[in-house]
Amino acid sequence: MLTSSDRLPAGTHRDAVLPTSTASSSMPRTAPRFVDPDDLICPGCGEQAIGVPPAYWQVRDGLPVPGFSHPDRTAMCRTAAGRIVEPVEVAR
Repeated sequence: MLTSSDRLPAGTHRDAVLPTSTASSSMPRTAPRFVDPDDLICPGCGEQAIGVPPAYWQVRDGLPVPGFSHPDRTAMCRTAAGRIVEPVEVAR
């Protein structure tokens, strides 16, 4: 419980202090890079993914139209929770 001695005078603010470290991160930073669209696959089935929305999308799902589909323009595979997966890059 706050007492009158714990409260700041009106019009003043207490700044939060977060601990910081001057040591460099142990994770090396890599430059961002572009991914070749031909290297994207559907993690659910392994088919190639293309950067085109599916040709048929059920609005009743309540999900936004995904930006990727299979080559035959079907939606990417769903997870066990029912979400559409994002394509992953194939390591070559």
